[in-house]
Amino acid sequence: MKSFARVTKLSNVGGRADYITDPQRQENIVASSPTVDWKPYQDYEAANRKSGEKNNEGREVMIVLPNEWETLPPAVLSERAQKIAVAAISKDTDMQWAVHLNSAGTKDPKGRTREVDNLHLHVVFSERSKSGEISHYDRDVYHTDDGKVARSKAQRAKDADGNDKPPVHRKGDAKGGFTPKDKGYKEYGWKDGMKSRVKAEMERMGATIEPPDLVHQRHEGKGKDAQKIRAFNDTIREANKQLDIYAAEIVQTPQLNPQHDKHSVRPVLKERLIPRLLAVLKEHLFPILAKIDGQWKIGSSDVAAKAIETMRKSGGAAARPAPIHAARPQSMAERIAQAKVEADKRNAARSAPPEARIDPRALLGEIFAAQSELYEKLKADPPSDGRLTAAQKAAQNRFCGLLRKIAPGDREAVRGALKAAQSKFSEHGGAMGSMAYYKAVIELDRAIEKGLSEPPPGRGYGSRDRGHGER
Repeated sequence: MKSFARVTKLSNVGGRADYITDPQRQENIVASSPTVDWKPYQDYEAANRKSGEKNNEGREVMIVLPNEWETLPPAVLSERAQKIAVAAISKDTDMQWAVHLNSAGTKDPKGRTREVDNLHLHVVFSERSKSGEISHYDRDVYHTDDGKVARSKAQRAKDADGNDKPPVHRKGDAKGGFTPKDKGYKEYGWKDGMKSRVKAEMERMGATIEPPDLVHQRHEGKGKDAQKIRAFNDTIREANKQLDIYAAEIVQTPQLNPQHDKHSVRPVLKERLIPRLLAVLKEHLFPILAKIDGQWKIGSSDVAAKAIETMRKSGGAAARPAPIHAARPQSMAERIAQAKVEADKRNAARSAPPEARIDPRALLGEIFAAQSELYEKLKADPPSDGRLTAAQKAAQNRFCGLLRKIAPGDREAVRGALKAAQSKFSEHGGAMGSMAYYKAVIELDRAIEKGLSEPPPGRGYGSRDRGHGER
């Protein structure tokens, strides 16, 4: 199966939780967690908004599960769903989940007929956690007319008679007993980290996760362009099928692929075909990848149905595929701009300081050791709301300092090596042990992104080389 996970913000967490667990509104709910009383969370968000708009009350993660799991006993499926939910959001409280099964032949929300069964997991959760410490307001709190906190008497909202409206909170009122929102859910790398953790957890359960499609589909949504985006996605799905056929041919050709390894074909496709297909999409045309007279060719069409028909006939029946329009070649201005970008990259590499050109292989041993040290410290004392101890911060600084020495051109390879090493960290304890593992892993993800996103030290990166510039 191909992995898929989507995250959305929720303005009505209670309503969404009711929706995913309502048998009247769902085709088939095969497993679900105990219900959560979301009203205290909603009341707290309503009472503590800082603008005229409602606060986001929570988030939802939707994760595709292997269809083979629909035959599992309910207790086993529930146990797996709970572990995947914990892996996704890195906590086992303030959440509610449900597993849905949509059968083949039924209609999806867009009105399309499903070709295969669709087993998936919905996880609704709050970015806050309940706190055992309940604080109280030390003064009356008033709102302005647009719902913000009034900072002076003049800003207070007025009633029809011009008098101050009553305060929204009285001095001594309890603040609700919730922690601040975990900022980690807003960080740039959280979604990728979540997908990696879910993938690793599902693989530990025996699921086989295939690489994602080489050409990604677009989010359809419900806007005015939804129908056109749907047509593009239909064409992209057909193009991905053609890419699979092309890859299978390369795998079976000893001259091109001596090892018969289908995964080694993907870099070849990314280099030869994907940029050309993406160039067609950028022109707002429908891409075509078809085998014509024994040769694979890329073209385009301004009609989605024509593009799909051409690809489906490709290399099949005796009927000759429809003629393909040649992809638009690069203009002179585009070629000049591309040459300038490549020249800038070469100049940046030549002017990089010696520290930025360190061979990553010379540092990998130290980096792996620092990664392991940080992981052990995080697992031994799981951080609360992203707050690290002094020892954990020192280990994080050592780890990030080593990562900053890696040249920009080598960082993607180092990131892959770190992720591979991180996937080997395992946890076989109970619920608390599992929680410690996931909290440690999410902090490791943050440290990796932090270290590899900062520029190397030295000249050309905002700081002065040591030994230079002395007066």
